[in-house]
Amino acid sequence: MAGNAIAKQPAKAYDLLAAQPVSSKGLSASAKANIVVSAVADMDGSNHVLSRFGDPIWDFRPYFEQSNVADGQKYIPWPEDCSQELVDDCKAALYAWFKRGLPGSKPPVAMGICQAAIASAIPMLRWLTTLKIKRFDQVKQIHVSNYVHYTKSRLTRNPHSVYDSLRILDFLWVFRNETLSPLAACPWGDSSLWRVSGLAKQVGNQFGRTETGKTPIVPPDVQAKVFNYCEEILAAAPKILNERDSGRLGFRNPALVRIRDAALYVLSITSGMRNEEAIGVEAGSWRSEVRDGVEFHWVATTEHKTGKGKVEFLIPEITVKVLDLMSRYVKPLGAVQVKYG
Repeated sequence: MAGNAIAKQPAKAYDLLAAQPVSSKGLSASAKANIVVSAVADMDGSNHVLSRFGDPIWDFRPYFEQSNVADGQKYIPWPEDCSQELVDDCKAALYAWFKRGLPGSKPPVAMGICQAAIASAIPMLRWLTTLKIKRFDQVKQIHVSNYVHYTKSRLTRNPHSVYDSLRILDFLWVFRNETLSPLAACPWGDSSLWRVSGLAKQVGNQFGRTETGKTPIVPPDVQAKVFNYCEEILAAAPKILNERDSGRLGFRNPALVRIRDAALYVLSITSGMRNEEAIGVEAGSWRSEVRDGVEFHWVATTEHKTGKGKVEFLIPEITVKVLDLMSRYVKPLGAVQVKYG
């Protein structure tokens, strides 16, 4: 949960980004390398380039609006020990997806392209490098079959993880006209990534989607024990915060961490928020009102996953008390953020 003191990210340099080509195909090596992938504008309106197509690292930090993503997941560290031809073609395919989206769908947000690069493109580049393959037109069907087997067997993978790991091959085929050494054939033959990954076998997923949750539901008796434990932690929180405010506890004391985690659990379980939405709640963003003699309580946050933006969640009175408690909890942390952030 965030305090109001946390600084906002700089604005994206929209004019500069809009002026960039939507495809790297046909450009000279120099022109392609200088395509601006990410940039920001300062308060004076001056643009500052963060990363270009030819850079070894693509920096998307200001493009993340989600508050539960670590900084390490906001970069794409393109491998420098792999064939440059392989790396450039992966860049070209992902850049085309980032600028135009897949046919019939809108372009991805920054998290999408970072996840595709980190979870799919980079591992495959390293695997191909072990086979001494330097271009994608050297990739044969046997290589794809072996990589699918390798992906499924190296860890206990569920179909969603397999899909995410193999997705770069889909992009390289869909955007093959963007690459200098395109794949010679569809990596899935007459099948599809949905079938190869196993997603098509899941209930309700015949059309590329599933109506079943990925995470098992926590049994009610376990939920009750966790909730009661969190209530005990939060009941003792004022005394612990008094100790912190008097200088007897450091900011990373385990007792303070337990308060934070208990508050996050209660907020999540009583509101139905996703983790990213709960962490994004800012101090003072909750309210109460009376309708027909009944008091209702609401808390606002930003919903990024579905693109709804600012939304409000109905919460019980206990959650309002937890949020009031967390307002006190974050005050010294906000001061640290402003001073050193």
